Amino acid sequence: MQDLVPFLGCGGLGLMLWGAWYGFFHRGQGDPAVTRRFWVRFGIGYTLFALALTVDPGPPLAEALIGLAFLTGVGVLSWGVVFGARRVGRRDNVAVRGSLARAGAGVALMALSFVFAPFTTTDAPEDNSRQAAAAPATPVPAAPASIPPQPSPVAPAGAPSDAQQAVVVSVDDGDEIQLSPPATGTIFPSTATVRVRLLNIEATDPGQCSHREAADHLRELAPVGSEVWVRQDRQLQDSDGRFLLHVWNESGVFTNKSMVADGFAKSRADSPNTTRWAEISAEQYQAQSRNVGVWAGCPYFGAPESGDPSPKPRPKPQPDPQPNPSPESSPETSESESDSSDDSNSAYYENCTAAKSAGAAPLHRGEPGYGSHLDRDGDGTACES
Repeated sequence: MQDLVPFLGCGGLGLMLWGAWYGFFHRGQGDPAVTRRFWVRFGIGYTLFALALTVDPGPPLAEALIGLAFLTGVGVLSWGVVFGARRVGRRDNVAVRGSLARAGAGVALMALSFVFAPFTTTDAPEDNSRQAAAAPATPVPAAPASIPPQPSPVAPAGAPSDAQQAVVVSVDDGDEIQLSPPATGTIFPSTATVRVRLLNIEATDPGQCSHREAADHLRELAPVGSEVWVRQDRQLQDSDGRFLLHVWNESGVFTNKSMVADGFAKSRADSPNTTRWAEISAEQYQAQSRNVGVWAGCPYFGAPESGDPSPKPRPKPQPDPQPNPSPESSPETSESESDSSDDSNSAYYENCTAAKSAGAAPLHRGEPGYGSHLDRDGDGTACES
């Protein structure tokens, strides 16, 4: 039916024009047959044109009917005007009434089309039902199931509110881990796995005493696969590309501080990242006084894992052996030899330069040559660097 719309419209318009042409050229004859032929041609053409507008799937049905009414009103108005113009000067009341009736009917149809036109503009889809029925049915894909919005992660109590979330991938050392951030943020520019060194602490290195214990303790605080919350200080990365961060575990425990407080790491300034340095360094003295962690299991921090843990100062050159003194030796000689023996068993270094020159650095508390004037940080190890 949709393919017949052009033929119906063009055929109807052609018949109406033919009827109008026939009536114009046979006007004034007063022959009822002429009038009948005019109305037959014009009526059939008007019917075909109206049918074309009705079945056309383009415009909605209501709009097509309003357009048809408007065109009909224009035609009837034009008919009334032409009817009156042909009878101008006849002073015939019948002619005047006929002209006015036709013109009035045309104006009324045009007015009605304007009145009902706003009601056809609607957002409801039922106006396009004819077009939808004419179009071939196409499968409509099912709408995907709506995913409820996920709440933003909230840092646990004890961790800063602006800390960024991450997941522990591995624990490589007592002060180094690898993290995978679930989303980008102010600290991590991507979600790739990154190496992180815990700020303001230093754990023992491989081959040193309690190295494995320190790494195991960090795994207890931040197990692999658990969530942690991190925050940066002033400098974000070191020269090796590691992220320098403070870390809180999923329970809100400040991991950097706990490693020092439990004795498995010592404090480290890490300038310019010193925001929490005083808070962390205070825990080292408490751990040393309680004798926990490294301070309990190792002779000193950084001692070798095996072998003699206490480096000895280089011995002084000994004089050539002397023959045993005779029984008649004088008391003065015995006293001199005793003083010489005492001097060989003691050592004193005025400063670290002297200790290093003698090959005795570093010195540990209880060793010959150790003095508090050489141990500026009070950690029990003098002239360590």
